[in-house]
Amino acid sequence: MKKKVFTVTIALMSLCTTTAFAQEETGVKIGDITWATRNVDAPNTFAANPQNPGMFYQWNRTAAFSVTDPMESIGGKWADVASGAQEWEAANNVCPAGWRPPTKEEFEKLIDSGGEWTTVPANGFRFGSGANTVFFPAAGERFYDATLVEGSTEGLWGGYWTSELRSASQPYLFAFDKTAGWISYFNGREGYNVRCVKGDIGTSVTTVSAESAEIVGYYSVTGQRLLQAPEKGLYIIKYDNGKTEKVMKQ
Repeated sequence: MKKKVFTVTIALMSLCTTTAFAQEETGVKIGDITWATRNVDAPNTFAANPQNPGMFYQWNRTAAFSVTDPMESIGGKWADVASGAQEWEAANNVCPAGWRPPTKEEFEKLIDSGGEWTTVPANGFRFGSGANTVFFPAAGERFYDATLVEGSTEGLWGGYWTSELRSASQPYLFAFDKTAGWISYFNGREGYNVRCVKGDIGTSVTTVSAESAEIVGYYSVTGQRLLQAPEKGLYIIKYDNGKTEKVMKQ
């Protein structure tokens, strides 16, 4: 009996260790940006390995869907309209703690780092050079009606959300195929993958003059709305032109 208990204990310890290892992510630094090596799977978790495409997300939403989830399993979570947000909100950040969706500029820097199409460990694109490279699986997209998936089974191209909008319903999208990577824009109702960079939402912001825009709210660095500006500490000001300003009061 003791031997059986000991065996189960070892098995449980092994399972816990494997799970913890699977979620450990130090990232790869390319230029001044640290990229996660895996896509987001379920919200706040990374996929088990770099070739795993993870889940599909609409822009600025937390409902996650795989390639094979049928329409009837969605239960209304797949929205038929764009989110209406002006930026990827902290409350909808599906990256694990300490990570966030990249900006358009950060994806542009990744493209500038160079790279090539590869079939190892799966169809996809490897960016960077030398020891500092990061692989993006070519998982395609999930259409707005959630009944069709383009490119996923063929593995011919990939699409990844940025945290920025071109217009009210068209977020910028990082995409690639066998030839190159580029920045485009699509309706936020479509489903694409998410790859994260190091940092919390609110750490990559554009400062604007209070004289050129109206303040619409004060927020903590985790995205919680504040009733007023704190007397001290770090917080974020949001303006009516969509810009934000990070402020530190001593």
